[in-house]
Amino acid sequence: MIQSISDVFVDEDNSNAYFAGIFENSGSIRIQEYGGITLIYFGSKKFLKIIKNTLGIGNLVTNPFNQLLIHGNAACRHLKNIYPYLLMNKKKAKLAFEYQEHINNRKGSRIDQKEQIYREKILNQLKKSRFESKLELNNIDNFFIPYFIGFFDSSAKINILNNKNDYWINIRLKSKFEPILLLFEEMFDLGHVYSTRSSSFRWELNYSDASDLLSKIHPFLFQNSKKSEIALNFYEYYENAQKPLNKQDIKFINSLTEELKNAAKIFKKQKTVSILVCEKLKNEMDNIIKDREDLNHNSLVKASIKHCYINKTKINKSTNICENKSKEHRISIVLEQELVDYISKSDNRSELVRKMIENYLNCLKTNDNLLEENSKINKHETNPLKLLKEIK
Repeated sequence: MIQSISDVFVDEDNSNAYFAGIFENSGSIRIQEYGGITLIYFGSKKFLKIIKNTLGIGNLVTNPFNQLLIHGNAACRHLKNIYPYLLMNKKKAKLAFEYQEHINNRKGSRIDQKEQIYREKILNQLKKSRFESKLELNNIDNFFIPYFIGFFDSSAKINILNNKNDYWINIRLKSKFEPILLLFEEMFDLGHVYSTRSSSFRWELNYSDASDLLSKIHPFLFQNSKKSEIALNFYEYYENAQKPLNKQDIKFINSLTEELKNAAKIFKKQKTVSILVCEKLKNEMDNIIKDREDLNHNSLVKASIKHCYINKTKINKSTNICENKSKEHRISIVLEQELVDYISKSDNRSELVRKMIENYLNCLKTNDNLLEENSKINKHETNPLKLLKEIK
């Protein structure tokens, strides 16, 4: 049973490249109110435990969702370790670990005006940080495979699709940075990159392209290992089955499809909550979600609550877009019990949530990456560098 990333990526460079891929796809950096940085990894509880075992640092938080929090100097050291392998976010990572080093080198705890200005400047730079203008591809042949696997492992979607009696594997990998997906397409010579309505892009693979990719990277996967295994079992069965499929074949393939869906689920105690919003607040939400296929009213409300919960946001009681307005639009959301308890502390739960939405919408105006942060698991002897040569 794999307990550490190092069980698969024995070489430290490969291990750091794997973490660089995870960080650039789904990692996050925050500056704490009183100084110091926090690096956050998201994923399944099992996956985050493996990361924690590998690094020997971090605090695993499971409510309201799974996060591995790495604070201060530990985050600084980890960022410096993965920095040489970053392709998209080098500026952001450097800002963060240089800020932590600045905090460490300060004498005394008093925060004067000069220090306050510096901290606000760095915080604003992190919020407005964009991807690199171009990919840094120096020596990429030496670490591409572990970097890609980290990127893929953190958020790739693996499905079994069908149209009548035609079944196939479908893989989707999303990013707001098109060049990184075009690089994957070029290096593997598989699939196609498409633009989406949400100003992001997806690399999509179907049929033999999807199975070819999984067969190459399956030995190195952690979080997506089980889903990859099910998909490859399906592909082997389907290719060898006589066409047209009989009822027994269809029943077995449908059972694999259901097993694949279940492998992606995290079972937690949840509850449905309904709130009412006014026309003006609904219109402001519509302006955010109109160009995003991955966002709707439900997910935006949930993101607002999670944002306030994580950041311990103090809600401005005097601010309420819907105050003295008719609230005719009902939004139902499914929340983890921890979040239900959080919003239920107020005497007027709907009013509190409306204010959280308003707060979150204001934050989005100054931080374009916030949605991504919130949207935003046997030892093998195969050598990743040999694999790259085989792919080429």
